[in-house]
Amino acid sequence: MFNQLPTTDYDRLIFYTEVLLVNIPSLIADLGSAKYALMSFSGKKREEVKQKSALIQSVSRTFATLHNVSKTMDQKEAQFRECEQELSSAAPPRFISLSEASQAQNPNETVIVLKDADIARLRKAEMLNGTFIDEMSKLRSSTDSLLPLITSMREEKTKAEGTLRSSSDALHSKQMAISKKRSERERLALLAEEAESRKELCAVLNQEYFDIIAQCRKEELMNITQCVEQANEDLTALVKESTERKERNEVELATLKIAYKELQGEAEVLKDNIKFLVGHQKDLERLAKQQQLEEKQKNSLKNLMWSTFTGSSADDASKQLKPQYEAELVNDHLLVSTLAATIHKLEQDRTTIAGFLNKIQDQFDNNQLNSNIEKIEDVLDSDLTLDDDAINDVVH
Repeated sequence: MFNQLPTTDYDRLIFYTEVLLVNIPSLIADLGSAKYALMSFSGKKREEVKQKSALIQSVSRTFATLHNVSKTMDQKEAQFRECEQELSSAAPPRFISLSEASQAQNPNETVIVLKDADIARLRKAEMLNGTFIDEMSKLRSSTDSLLPLITSMREEKTKAEGTLRSSSDALHSKQMAISKKRSERERLALLAEEAESRKELCAVLNQEYFDIIAQCRKEELMNITQCVEQANEDLTALVKESTERKERNEVELATLKIAYKELQGEAEVLKDNIKFLVGHQKDLERLAKQQQLEEKQKNSLKNLMWSTFTGSSADDASKQLKPQYEAELVNDHLLVSTLAATIHKLEQDRTTIAGFLNKIQDQFDNNQLNSNIEKIEDVLDSDLTLDDDAINDVVH
């Protein structure tokens, strides 16, 4: 029926069940032949045969129930595979380093990039987990190594069953041979002995079958429990490490926020300093213009004073005019008056400019300062105009 021996617990269970189910028809056929052989017995013996037939039917129903249980186990196995697929889809993200992240090929895969130190610890944990898995595989291999022993035991049981069947057939043949010579009581005793031997054989096979199933389940549960405990320990370590890293990042973020606020305060101070320096620069420019204007006024007044109030030399003042020059002086009196009026006009302009300068020294408004400067420039640039009234005022 099988091309090779089963390797898993479930396959071994199915194999033993099928062997048992295959042998059921032969058992039923043997018992049926015995039933037909006993049809000629007395009423009492026939009643016993009916009871045996009912027992055979009960055994058949029991094995049918066992077959249904096998189907139920198939359904449970399908559900178990679905659970395994769900666990695979809900697998945790894969942890990789920065260099591995640049070479990642599957964009749909959930990955977490860790530092080199963190990835080294993770790789160490994975190596320990791999070692644990290898040990579990070795344990599984050692468990599977018991399969030949179980197979040999099964073969021995099969041989024993064949031997019992041969002996049963021999007894049956013997019964048929001696049925003509011995009484009905002896034949019934022989059949009872055969039925008892078959019953004992079925009980032994059932007990061994359930013992194997219980042992396999116990070992499988132990392996699953160890794997789950190891996975929980690794998960706890990773959660703790993630929490510590989150706390460190929060502290760094708070430090950066404080530094940013300090930089903002320094920037505000720099803005105020810039505003103050700009205002100070304007004050310096205004002061420079005022100094420039004062220097210009000083130079103008100085030239005016030197040109107006410079007297003649002592030699020229002590000289006596010649008679012809005295006549010219009388005739040219108007020219002298004009010169005196010009000097008087310049003195008035100087007084006006001095008043504007006094106003400039007391003013800090740029508009008024510029207005006074323009007025001074107008006075300096204006032409001298002399009329007769101005000349008469100077002469008299």
